[in-house]
Amino acid sequence: MNKNFNVKRFKTKVIILFVLSILATLVFPILAFSDEGEVSEIYLKEKVPISEILDVAKIFNVELVGIYSEFTTNDSKYIDFVNTEGLTDANSIIKKLIEKRQVLKEVSIEGYKIAIGKGSFENKMLEEAKKNIEALNKADITTTKITRIFVNGDKASIDRLAQKIKAMQVVNFKSRENCPTCSKEKNISQESLEPKVSCPGTPPSPNTWAPKAGYIDTYQLGNGNRAAYNAVYWNVKSGFGGIFNAYEHDFFTNNDDDKYYFTKAETYLSFPKTEYWASTLPNPYLDSRYGDNRDELAYTIGSCSMNQISLYHWYNTYMELKPGNYSTDTGKLQAQLQCVGPVCYSLDITAASTINLISAWNISIPGFKNWSR
Repeated sequence: MNKNFNVKRFKTKVIILFVLSILATLVFPILAFSDEGEVSEIYLKEKVPISEILDVAKIFNVELVGIYSEFTTNDSKYIDFVNTEGLTDANSIIKKLIEKRQVLKEVSIEGYKIAIGKGSFENKMLEEAKKNIEALNKADITTTKITRIFVNGDKASIDRLAQKIKAMQVVNFKSRENCPTCSKEKNISQESLEPKVSCPGTPPSPNTWAPKAGYIDTYQLGNGNRAAYNAVYWNVKSGFGGIFNAYEHDFFTNNDDDKYYFTKAETYLSFPKTEYWASTLPNPYLDSRYGDNRDELAYTIGSCSMNQISLYHWYNTYMELKPGNYSTDTGKLQAQLQCVGPVCYSLDITAASTINLISAWNISIPGFKNWSR
């Protein structure tokens, strides 16, 4: 056999192996990421710039799925979440967050104006609405205080990311436990997640915890997405406290005909896939549909710290989602008292008592509807 031919063939093999090794380096981590990825929430102990989080996440091959942050008006603190999938730089994430907040600000003001125009609430609440409009007009929505991040990747990499940014706690949504390597660090909470909490005895009467009045507004946004906005206030709160300290403002749409105004897409463990959500309820959380009847779709935000609410003060929940497959829909609204354990997490909260605020299916979507008890 020709010696030169053997040399050429050897060189060709070397080149092929070299190319394959590069492809393996690039592709295999991606395959492992998609096959074995887990979703976790990382609670931040101190302020960490988004750019630093992205840089460290890239090193450990972890995807930043979303960020939780907060901003305030004169008398309200907003906790919000923005979906960051597909965004790879800090400027793009901040830009999206501020854009979503601007829309929230505008729809909040518009909702209060409609409520004032209808004049169907107590005078003190109409005055409160006017004050809120003024506060929102003056609010600085560019302030970004990140409190948690939502990430996807293999568990070991998420643990390393958490240690690098000096996280306070990691909640893993697959194993529902804190990362074992993080718990060895002094600055990481060693509190483990409890199993789903059980409600003891008889829950308090709705007359001690149910909201007094409010309204719901559903509509299409200028960017083509669709949104649901709820405003609500309480005149009692003595029923909140202890294990009965959680509440869900349950908004459902009718899905028995498989026609839905909002996307019914879900993320890990059946959480509605939102583009953005926000609430002024204390210690809010997005509720999971895990175990729910899919003939009705929940778009719900709850709170784990309801004994902290102020009476005769407007609270709100807001959710922006991709459009569904139909231009109209119907809905219902319920108030639900929840039992909560030591960790505020949707799957570790149990319904104790439920009442109807707007019966099925008396909410026309899109549209505005007020209610009172």
